[in-house]
Amino acid sequence: MLDIAIVPEPSAVLFTDLVDSTLMYSKAGDAAAFRIVEEHVSRVRRIAEARQGAVVKTLGDSVMAVFRSPARCLEAALEMDTAVRDLAPGGVPLRVRAGFAFGPCIALRTPGSTDYFGTTVNLAARLEARARSGEVTMPASVASRDDVRGVLRAWGRSTSHVTIYARGFESSIDVVRVLENPNRTAIGAVVAIPRPWIPKSA
Repeated sequence: MLDIAIVPEPSAVLFTDLVDSTLMYSKAGDAAAFRIVEEHVSRVRRIAEARQGAVVKTLGDSVMAVFRSPARCLEAALEMDTAVRDLAPGGVPLRVRAGFAFGPCIALRTPGSTDYFGTTVNLAARLEARARSGEVTMPASVASRDDVRGVLRAWGRSTSHVTIYARGFESSIDVVRVLENPNRTAIGAVVAIPRPWIPKSA
């Protein structure tokens, strides 16, 4: 049975991708690389839940997650990149790239799973594809929020602004790119919470 509903509150939708995973498979071998990817997904899931989020689905080494707020989403994205660096096949630290958007979504619920659709989801996917290794991309309108700016200050991250044209969007999109800061380590501890947050339908 399908349950389709508009999520009553805006959601932050995050997409992440493990950088150079194809090269990792060729260097480490399929079995070793698969174990690394599984550990990466496990760490990403724990971080999402600790930031009041939930992993929606995985596709290989890519992850889709939803969060209550864009600030928590940004914190999680930055932590995810930091958390996988010790997974270093051949001595080369792994990195994550991420993109997210904030807005209304359509939730499709089936027994045992929930998926999300709509413009916010499509935009988040396009933004992730534009991120470089260790970076997070988001709409400029989201980056201007006080809570998001607070996260950037706390992490000591600088940003750059760019206007892009994304497939499926008629107008240009003002994007903020959170730049890599290799001299900064993660702040705060990731503390697991009992239950991940999942938006409820109206």
